[in-house]
Formats: sequence, C-alpha cells, structure tokens
Amino acid sequence: MPSIADIVTTSRPSQATYFDANGVLKTAAANVWRRDYDPVTKAPLGLLVEPQGPNLLPYNSGSQMLTGWTAQAVTTENLPDAKFGTIARITETNENAGHGILKGYSASGVSLRHAYFKKGNRRYIGMGVGTVTSDQVWNVFDFDAGAWTQGNDVRPTSLSDTGRGYFQPENVGDGWWRLTSWRGSNAVFIVAFFNEPKQDRPTYAGSDGFFYMALPSVEEALFPSSSILTGSAAATRAADNLSFPLPAGTHNLTYTFDDNSTLVVPGVSGTYTIPTNLPRAHIKSIVARAA
Repeated sequence: MPSIADIVTTSRPSQATYFDANGVLKTAAANVWRRDYDPVTKAPLGLLVEPQGPNLLPYNSGSQMLTGWTAQAVTTENLPDAKFGTIARITETNENAGHGILKGYSASGVSLRHAYFKKGNRRYIGMGVGTVTSDQVWNVFDFDAGAWTQGNDVRPTSLSDTGRGYFQPENVGDGWWRLTSWRGSNAVFIVAFFNEPKQDRPTYAGSDGFFYMALPSVEEALFPSSSILTGSAAATRAADNLSFPLPAGTHNLTYTFDDNSTLVVPGVSGTYTIPTNLPRAHIKSIVARAA
C-alpha cells in the first residue's frame, strides 16, 4: 500500500511544529507534511492541516528566549529541555512587590496569548488580560487541579471581538499545560506569581518561588494553533497546501477527524487540495467513493 508521502503533494514555504509519538515538540521542514500525536496519550491524531498564522512575539525559543520581556521582581534563566528544546525558569526575588514577567505587543484585532507552563514550587500563577498593567483582569491557574480557579472559558466570536477571556487549559503531558488568554486589541502578555486562588491582582508571595515557561506566543486568530517558533523578529507559519490526485470520474470524499466526527464533500474530481478551514485541523482519514 502506498504511503501518504507517495500520494500527497505538500507545499508549505515555512517550517511548522507538531508533537511526535513521544510527546516531544518537533519541527517539520518546509514542504513536509505533519503527522501529529496527542502529547499525553501518545495516540496519533492524524495529518495536521492549518491556515497561515503569525506569531507576533519575537524571541520565543532558543537561547535568547524572553529577550525584550520586562522582569518585575523575578529573574529568568533559559534551560535545555527534552520536550521543548529550551524553556525558561522564572524565579522570584525577595523584593516586596508583585512578581512576574510581561511583554507588550501590537495587534490589529483579537490576539491570543498562549504559552506552556510547568509547576515549580508554587501552586498558582496568574495570567492578566488587559491593554496595560493597570488594566488587567486576572485569572489564576491551579497547577495541582489543572484548572483556572475562576472557571473561565469565554472565547472570541470574531477577529473584531472587543472582549477578553480565557480558553480551557490544555494538558500537553509531562506536567506541562498550555494556557491561553485573549484580548480584542493591542495588549500586554503578562504572567505573575499568586499565593491565593482568587486574588484580584498579584501580591508579594515570598522569595525563591519558581515556575517554568516555554514558547510564549501571540496569534491573531480565533483559536490557538501549533506553536510558531520565532527568533529576532515575529514569524509567520505558511498555510499547509496538501493535494492528491483522484481516480477518473467524480467522487464524494468523507473526512474523519481526530474526534471521530466526519464531513462529506460531494462531487470532487481531478486533483484535490485539502482546505485549511475544515471544522478540525487533524485528519485521521479521507475516503473517496465514486459519486
């Protein structure tokens, strides 16, 4: 039986990331399709097909990760990591102030702020949603419970949405969580230490507390996508362009996605290109039947 590589033509003029069968973040070279895996169960999720997407934050990976961020009463140290390549350890000082890190950015519409976090020796961290540090609505993440303490799951409805909110936390295995907040305008990506589950804002929580952070990103999108690696400048992941030839005649295509939902596309012939606006990004199978 021919492999996917024998059938599918892939065009994507940029690298792109995925999780491999060991739950490790990997980078596919340009024009190479991606088979993604659940980083917790290690089960195959299928082909990963995504639209073009920008990451507005420079220096989100590698040895210069977090360059340009403001460290408020904390120190940052970049460390090698088997899962993400490089991670940052954020450690409190003994300064009597709110402890955290922040980075401003410019966006024309809804912006999703997300990163991967792992517990150190503090149970709580908070993500602020606001345009400046004095305009923050905080939600606190409880590492032990794997949940926001205020249960927020308000998502943007369009790229022009002017609201703000948080997505449900995403467990990515090995103690790591992807946390996502959003705001409908230019804003500040801010993460801070908390010592209570429902404080209005961060306060002095002691010294030598720490947590780990990886791949902070800002996307102008309605939902977070695969991580987009950046260096000294913002970067854009090109859209996946996957196509394959169909046998002679007209066919109906049945997609099966990672959640086992299906979609039928009728009346297709010739060379077919997989669209990037499907209901789900992970495709387990595509079956063609004569119409």
